[in-house]
Amino acid sequence: MMKHGFAALAVAGLLVPAAQAQDWEYLLPESELTLAIDQTDYRSGELAIFANGDLAFVDTNPSGDEDTIWYVDLSGATPDITPIAAADELLEAIDLANGAVAAPTEINVQAMGVNTNGVLIVATDGASPETAAVFAIDPANSNAISVLSCDTGSGSPVEGINGFAVVGDTACVLVESTFGAAEDAVLTLDTSTLVNTGAAPVTTLIGQADLLTATGETDANNMSLSTAAALDANTLLVVNSGSAASNDNIISVDLTTGAGSLYVAATDIEADLGATDVGFVAITTGDGKVFLSNGYGSGTSDDGIVVLSNVVPPNAEATVELESDIAEQVTGATGGSLYLASDALVYNPLTGYVITPSDSNGSVEGLIQKSFGGASSVGSWEQYK
Repeated sequence: MMKHGFAALAVAGLLVPAAQAQDWEYLLPESELTLAIDQTDYRSGELAIFANGDLAFVDTNPSGDEDTIWYVDLSGATPDITPIAAADELLEAIDLANGAVAAPTEINVQAMGVNTNGVLIVATDGASPETAAVFAIDPANSNAISVLSCDTGSGSPVEGINGFAVVGDTACVLVESTFGAAEDAVLTLDTSTLVNTGAAPVTTLIGQADLLTATGETDANNMSLSTAAALDANTLLVVNSGSAASNDNIISVDLTTGAGSLYVAATDIEADLGATDVGFVAITTGDGKVFLSNGYGSGTSDDGIVVLSNVVPPNAEATVELESDIAEQVTGATGGSLYLASDALVYNPLTGYVITPSDSNGSVEGLIQKSFGGASSVGSWEQYK
């Protein structure tokens, strides 16, 4: 890799310079987001990225009454933000799909991902029992909604959703007994065929006993799977950070065999960071690295972005993008803060950027990004439009 000068890269048919070291910056500040979504405030929710670099984000509508999913088209000179689906549309889709079974009265987006066909896969749950569901929303087909899994009369097979990831065409659902699941487990369902009956087959990839072994937990009460991401086409990374008692270890799960093993121990990360505790609310991968939102950590690393590189299980080299540094780089002012949302961290392989939201619970408000390199990285997303 060249440390100085430029290396020619082909991105979207153009030759562009390789990225130089960069600070965090706004991709979309709150002022642009609130104008586009017609809200007085932006409250960050989940995030997903499409193969072309476009985004989907959730606004939890502090001045409205429901979650809304939005599409961000980054192909033009300025981003174009349009609605994908609101919570009431998802509820209506359940009502149409499951016949006489009453639809939930409340629904909240838990996490999102994109399959190989560019279809947005959305996992939802709510405050009342049997509200969990998995949807497919096709932006290429007028945002047509298909209900892949929901309560069709004998309870929701994905009840207790606490995390979610899409690997290829496989939706991986993290469920927790605390929230109504039979046990803590990772469930899977195929998204390559968009059934609209709520009855897509759901299978258990790895159950509670094997998860306990893989994470090194001895007490099932300390098991709480918080977030997940694809490591590669056949491997899922799962984080055990959903409660204060969780050991915060990261495990890998083979999508073919369901075998789980310790990927990186939290104690190794804490030692590198000089922290007594970490607590991860989001994870993504790219360019041989693992990125984690440390939403419930301790000390200066709290609310920072932890970067793992040179992983040799169960160890890795861990560094942290400090909350104070990120806030100062984005706003130009010292003493700032972030509010990192759950399941809201993505890596753009076209640009090498890591993107995450922060909202008015912190001083940084909007979608922010930083380039961490990568083979097709460019200095800014505008350069390859």
